[in-house]
Amino acid sequence: MQISQAGIELIKHFEGCKLTAYKCPAGVWTIGWGTTEPIHGIRPHEGMRITQQQADTLLLDHLKSYEQAVKTSVTYPIHQNQFDALVSFTYNCGKGALKTSTLLKKLNQGDILGAAQEFLRWNKAGGQVLQGLTRRRTAEMERFLTPPEDPLYERAIDTLVEAQIITSPQIWKDRTYTQANVRDLMIKVATKM
Repeated sequence: MQISQAGIELIKHFEGCKLTAYKCPAGVWTIGWGTTEPIHGIRPHEGMRITQQQADTLLLDHLKSYEQAVKTSVTYPIHQNQFDALVSFTYNCGKGALKTSTLLKKLNQGDILGAAQEFLRWNKAGGQVLQGLTRRRTAEMERFLTPPEDPLYERAIDTLVEAQIITSPQIWKDRTYTQANVRDLMIKVATKM
């Protein structure tokens, strides 16, 4: 799985792009679309400048390692929107933060709603609640809880309702079931027929 264009746009929306290095609210030198990692071996620093094309390329290049961190850390089946939210979170908070987070622990235990609520705890920098981080975590949580638009799964939910395996199509919209749950239930229905 790779981050979708919508996931990239989520990151861009909250990171913003600055072509001259600056210190972020956490006091870390940053450039481009939130890049804090070295560029050709040189960390962002005062006076450093890049072009828009370099900023765009850096984002796409650096996202690969954050995608990999999510792939190796998450053991529970997730869909594209959840992956996008987790990559955005990891890009902003760091790979170590993801790996040690209660968010990840809850997700890997299958507690989707509990994991989603954990996003909101990550809204501080330097011990202070930042409104920008609160907005970002809320957007990530909402993306995480948004089922993918997939007509196959919508039809599957209808089938599960008709077979009285689940009681309402609203359950899918309420995020009680993930794609993995639906797949397992469809297998259950198919084996009964």
